[in-house]
Amino acid sequence: MTQAAVNARGVAFMLGAMAAFATSDFLVKLATRLMPVSEIMALRGLIAVSMIGAVLARGGYGSAGAALRSPMAVLRGVIESGVSLTIMAGLSSLPLGDCAAIPQAAPLLITLYMVATRAESFDPVRMAMIVVGFVGVAMVARPSGAFQPATLLLIAAAFLIAARDLVTRRIPRHVSSLAATLVTTMGTTVLGASLSSVQPWILPDARGFLLLGAAAAAVTLGNLCAIAAFREAEPSVVAPFRYTIVVYALLIGFVVWGDLPDPIAGLGIALIVGAGVVSILREKVRARVEKVAQIQP
Repeated sequence: MTQAAVNARGVAFMLGAMAAFATSDFLVKLATRLMPVSEIMALRGLIAVSMIGAVLARGGYGSAGAALRSPMAVLRGVIESGVSLTIMAGLSSLPLGDCAAIPQAAPLLITLYMVATRAESFDPVRMAMIVVGFVGVAMVARPSGAFQPATLLLIAAAFLIAARDLVTRRIPRHVSSLAATLVTTMGTTVLGASLSSVQPWILPDARGFLLLGAAAAAVTLGNLCAIAAFREAEPSVVAPFRYTIVVYALLIGFVVWGDLPDPIAGLGIALIVGAGVVSILREKVRARVEKVAQIQP
């Protein structure tokens, strides 16, 4: 399989991951009205760990042991726990669209890192598309009114997401994506349980448990897709498609609350989608070029 084909499959995984993460964020935002963030992290994590463990049990827990022995898989879990904490804390006080958009500085940070370390060659067009997408995100999440300190949490999340995705690519191939997801979820659960131990717990009602169960399923699916995307494809290719979570979040906001973006936010969405379309077209061109090169003697 050519690199272009691998990248295309990675893009598909990333699109699925962002849809799942946007759904989980929506459910978590609803849950923050019922219980503290730390409790949500702990309970959602326990449910997700149970789901993943049930699947792993069918094939034995050998792969889980391999993930726990992998420093990169464990490090990903530690970083992911920070991502979950910062984003959930933001969801409790900021609009869903902002919480989806602000962390999308991560793809630009990844590309800058890859180019700075010479892991990938400098590609002006690719860099331009990422910058265009970042500008679109900034337009969607532009500050309005008084500055809200919770925004700093989402900026921190962007750096953590970039670090997490770079670590994901270094997880050994013998560690399955499902096992890596289990370790990641365990990290978030442990952090949530630790933080919630210093404050009173609020016993969720049936609605609360339903929200947490659905959020656990969504975030598990998102992690699986995201891990598969970054393990197979070039980080700077799949990373720009994280921007689609902004589109998903805005669609959810419209369907649930009737929110519509103003003209500036609408232009930002157009830039995000446009950058993604151009990236897809460029990957198709690369696929044709590689195919021709293979045919020629």
